[in-house]
Order: sequence, then C-alpha cells, then structure tokens
Amino acid sequence: MRLIESIFLSKVISYNWVLLLVGLLYFNYPVTGQTQSPNGFSLSTELSSLEINNDGRMELVTKAEGYFSIWSDNGNWWSLKLWKPSSMEQLGKTVEVYSSDQKPIIQFANNSGTLRYEKIFVGQEKLDIDLSVTVSVEGNAYLFIAKIENLETEWVVREIKVPDLNNISDSENPLTVYWPNGLGERFEDALDFGSRSFTYPSGSATMPWFALANSEGGIYIGAHDVDRNSKRFHASYNEESGNFKFDVTQFPFANGKIELPPIILQPYRGSWHTASKIYREWFDMAIPLYPSPEWVRHGSGWLLTILKQQNGEVMWEYGQMDELCDVADEWNLDVIGLFGWAHGGHDYLYPDYYPDPLMGGTQKLKEALKLAKERGKRTILYANGQLIDTSTDYYRYNGNDVIAVDERRLPYVFPIRKFNSATPMVFSKACMGAERWRQRMMELAIQAYELGADGILYDQVGVIGPSLCFSEGHLHETPATAYTTSRYEMLKQIAEHMRKIDPEFIIMSEGVIDSFLESVAYSHGWGEGFNLSNPFILAGVEDLKTQNDLIMDQSNSFPELFRFTFPEHVMTQRHATPMQDRKYANYACLYGLRHELESRYKADVKYLTENIIPDHQSYADPAYYTPDVDLMNSISPEEAKSYMHTLIEFQRAFKNILWDGKFIDNQGLRVHGRGAKAKAYKSENFVGVLIWNYSNSAQTISVEMDGYTYLEAHEPDMMDVDVQTPLAPQSIRLLIWGKTP
Repeated sequence: MRLIESIFLSKVISYNWVLLLVGLLYFNYPVTGQTQSPNGFSLSTELSSLEINNDGRMELVTKAEGYFSIWSDNGNWWSLKLWKPSSMEQLGKTVEVYSSDQKPIIQFANNSGTLRYEKIFVGQEKLDIDLSVTVSVEGNAYLFIAKIENLETEWVVREIKVPDLNNISDSENPLTVYWPNGLGERFEDALDFGSRSFTYPSGSATMPWFALANSEGGIYIGAHDVDRNSKRFHASYNEESGNFKFDVTQFPFANGKIELPPIILQPYRGSWHTASKIYREWFDMAIPLYPSPEWVRHGSGWLLTILKQQNGEVMWEYGQMDELCDVADEWNLDVIGLFGWAHGGHDYLYPDYYPDPLMGGTQKLKEALKLAKERGKRTILYANGQLIDTSTDYYRYNGNDVIAVDERRLPYVFPIRKFNSATPMVFSKACMGAERWRQRMMELAIQAYELGADGILYDQVGVIGPSLCFSEGHLHETPATAYTTSRYEMLKQIAEHMRKIDPEFIIMSEGVIDSFLESVAYSHGWGEGFNLSNPFILAGVEDLKTQNDLIMDQSNSFPELFRFTFPEHVMTQRHATPMQDRKYANYACLYGLRHELESRYKADVKYLTENIIPDHQSYADPAYYTPDVDLMNSISPEEAKSYMHTLIEFQRAFKNILWDGKFIDNQGLRVHGRGAKAKAYKSENFVGVLIWNYSNSAQTISVEMDGYTYLEAHEPDMMDVDVQTPLAPQSIRLLIWGKTP
C-alpha cells in the first residue's frame, strides 16, 4: 500500500509505524473512530476513513467498492500569503509560505487531530505567527478549520490555502464535476473541465461548494461560513495521471487571533442531489430566506424596458404607461421594470436618480406608476448598486468617502460604451461598506416606494465578485469584507426597513447569490443557465437516431444545480430581445424561471407597438448586447405573442404546482423516450412532471414516478390530453400524479 510505503520512506522508528498501521487497519470497521501516532493521526466515519501524516500526506478511503479515493502526496497541503503594507504609493511586499518548510506539533483529542505550527518560517526568519489546522469529524464530514494568531506588527496574513489536495481519482468510472457558475454547470468530460476557479460570492460563483462524483456517489467540497466571506475554489484535471486536484483559499487579512470557518470534505452515496442537500441543510440552520410576497411567487415575468438611453434618446415617456401595460398584457407579463427612468437615462449620472422633466416630471411618473397598479401590473424602479458616474457632483464631493480603493488608494474605474456614436461614460466603483453609499441606496428605495413603485432593482449586486477595498474609513472589518458581509448588511438593512413600511415592497437584484437570499425577493437572471446555450436545442433536433449525442445535456449548462438547492427563490430568465419563440419560452417554463422580454432601443419599441420587424441595420449604433435579430425574423410577432400568452395562462392555471410547487428535478422520475427533457415539481399532495419536446418532430414519451399514481395530462392549448398521444415538436406537456395510497 502507498501509505505503508510512505511510512518506510519517512524512516520513523518501528514502534511509530506499527501504531500507524494499526490505525489504518482500524478503518476496515464500519464505525466512527480515531487513532493517533507521533507521526500523524487517523479519523473514521461510517462511509470513509482519513489518514493524515505530519507532513500533510493524506489518504481518504471510502468503504464501498466502486467508489473513488483521495491519495494526496502534496507536501504543500496548505500555504499562506503574507503581506507587508507600506506607503500609499506602493503595493507592499508579499511572500508565500508553504507547509513543507514548517514542522508541526501533533495534537489529538475529541475525535479530531490538529497540526500546530507555533512559529512560521520565511526562509531562515522566524515569524511570531501561530497557525493550527484542525481536522475533525462531524457526521460523515471532515472539517478543516484553520486558526491563526498573528503577533507580528508588520506582516498581515492575507491569504490561506487549505486544504490543497491532489490525486483524486476513480479507477472504474470517470468523475463528473458539479460547478456553481450561475445556475450551475456539469462537466462530464474531465478534459473539457480542465483547470477552473471560482471566487465566491459572485454571479459566477453563486454558492460556496462543488462536487466530484461518479455513478455511485461523490465528495462534497464546501465552505460553511455564517459570515459568507470570500472563498476561492480551484479544481483541475491532470490528463497524464487521470486525477483531479482541488484547493480552497480564504482571505482573512489577519492581525491578532482569528478562527476561520470550516472547509468541508464529505463523501456521500447517491446522486449529486445529496451534495446539494448537504449544503442546503447547513444553510437552513444559518440563514433565513426572505419571504417573497404572493405577487412575486405568482408573477409570470416582466417586461424590462429602458425609458431613456445613455445618449439621451427617449423610448417611452411616463405618460405612455398605458401603452406599456398594453404590451405587457399582449405577452401576459405581470411586472414592468423601468430602467433609464431618471433624468440621466440608463448608465449616466449615477447615483442621482431624479424624475426627468423631459419624460413628464415627478407628477407624471407617480401617475404612471399608479396607473400600472390599477391595470394589475407591478413596477420595479432601477438603481445601480455599485457604479458612480465620475462626471457628477456626487463623485466630486462624496467620492473619497464612498469609493472602493485598491492598495494604492486609487479607485476601480470602468468605462461603459452603450452607443458607437456617443462618448463612453466613466464610472468608479462604490464600496458597500461605505456608510454614505448605504445611505444613498436606502434613500433610493424609499424614493421608489414614495413614487409608487412595488420594488427597486439594485443592478450588478448579484453579479460582481468580492472586490477588495483598502479604505480605512469604511465599515468593513478587512479589505476582503467590503463586498461580502458589507454587501449583505447593506441589502438586509434596506430590506428590513422597507418591509416595515410595506411588506409588499421588494428588493430585486441582477444576478443571484445565495448569500443575500435573506434580503432579495426576486432576481433578474444573469449568467450561466438563465437562458439556452445548447446549439442542438437552438437549432431543433431533426434526426434523433443519435439522440444520446444530441440531447441538451451535451451542454455544460446545468441550471438544475441552483434550482434544486434553492427551489423557492423566484428568478427571471435572461433574454435580451423583445420577443421569444417557443424554444426560449419552453425553457423558462421547464425550469420555473419567470419570463422576460427586454425593450432597450427604438427598434424594440417599434416591434412591440407596431409589429415592425427590425433588420441588423436597425441596431447599427448600439454597442451593447443588441437583440437577436435573426430570432425576431424567424416567426411573426403575432405567433410569438400568441404562444407565450397561452403558455403563461397554462402556468397560471397550474400555479399550485408549477409556481408554488418545489422543483425536485428528476428525483423519483424515470423518462422513456427521445428528444425531450422532463422536470418534476412537488406540491403538498401532487407531483407535476413537465415534459418538453425540444425536437422538430413528434415524440412518444412515457414517464414513471416513484410513490405516485398517474392522474391526468394537460398542454397549454389542450386540457385533458391522452398521455399516449405523441407530444408535438417544440411543445410542453404537464403530467399530474397523486400520492399512491
């Protein structure tokens, strides 16, 4: 065995390695336990055993055949980045410290083992930094907890990477990676995965966990941190060895004492859903979800409309709200999002948002929002959650108090060009730990309510990553918490204040991150999984003889990951075009995403109000995510409106299942047939199975649901369908099942 070989290589005395061998043999018994030798220690759970040497070599072995293992011979299983700040003009000095250059003391007690390093060596220099890494057992999980006591006056512990493990393999089955980018990704091809990282929290890192799995089970790698601070997860595949490695980095910026939250390694049996449940179980104990009002839960989606663009062009005036409601009615949408509603237009003069006299002024805006409510529509006003226009007086007089700054105390600056014919605007990033910025965001929420809106959208707050801010005058404890805990605190303060004023008023965000689900009731889709990305689905599948190669799952996009973990949270799809065809509408329906149309340019308005179909020249000037012109030309506006209107009526008719029901993916579900995807929604007494035939030919699909009895089937344009009838191309069918007596 490799472990025994390593014992001989380490040249320990026979007494020590005999103890270690006894500890290893102990792993064969299906009970939790612990052993120790002067050279290391071992821990055991019902599912696995973990052996750790004092040089950081680890072996994790599972107790079921056909299950993968970890044999990490990475001598640098942890590392530190030390930072010595200097003057404002300099970035300071950083050095890397690795575990292979340090000597631990082994401590063992209470079903845990600790490797303690009383002093940290940088070359020959001994620093007064005490580091300990404790590995303990909790249920079937191994918790890695680092503690730092930094008594150095000049050095800051800026980063710690632990654990850093290699040689994760399965000799029998290839490993699949489940990755929380956007709604999620699944990589069944290790070469396609390659080497990737995500830094939580951001729209590209929506949850702080991922999983490696084979057909029998997997290993869950996650961070259970009530403060939800920044974590960088990295994983890579080595083609030569056929193994994976992974590591997790935290950013403590430690002076004095600090105990970091645990990094969890938990082997599990079953499908990836088990890993999702591990994280959700912890989340439910730590963070309460915001109670979304009924109008959010039962809303069909929204018409996102820009009233005034960055270049000053007005698409809609306040007095045209009746016309906007007509458009929303035609597409059966419940919410109207007003972007570019203020005097500066969209992406100009932030963070000042004043009703624009050019569009009708304050009174006309109030009348418009009141009219929308009378028409049965809800309205959301836009505000950017982080950008400051550097041309404004706000930036001139408040900039030093509110901007996020780097090590040189310089702002993070972003130019945004919306039109080729107009000069790009230059923005600076605000710090969410700046008290004045929080005050301005609160003022904007109160203003939106007083104008008559039903909510406020803070753009980009669910997209941006955890930027560092080195300002010493802000509320964040360290540079690394400016866009983590400070972001959550800002949103929570606003949400709680507005809920006291009106429980129906909501905060909406662009993008979604699990860490602020305690404050955000509704998320505007951004990133992976919020819209179609598979070319075969986009084109429609004609030839199904090689269906297994053409199914939607060929794409790495895997929205099931977030939807299964947080099925309650309401989100729109992301669709930057003022129409949808059946494919896009059916995709949103299948995954429970609320529908979206975006109206941002003059040609969009003409399409929505006059059915004038644009060509590519219609968008020659806009330089920013122009609509899909080919899609708009593929079917008539009347056909597009008719299908989406009918589909939403269908969803509304079965809202108790499709909107109130819990997304359970394919749990207990077996689907027989080709060219289709099926997802299940569970209510108190029923399960609804949505089937989407995404091909261009009729398909015969059959379904089995464990523990339930088939009752009835329905389609958007046909109630009480014979379940044996082939499902038409690009169509949706709902099968309803009742609990088996």
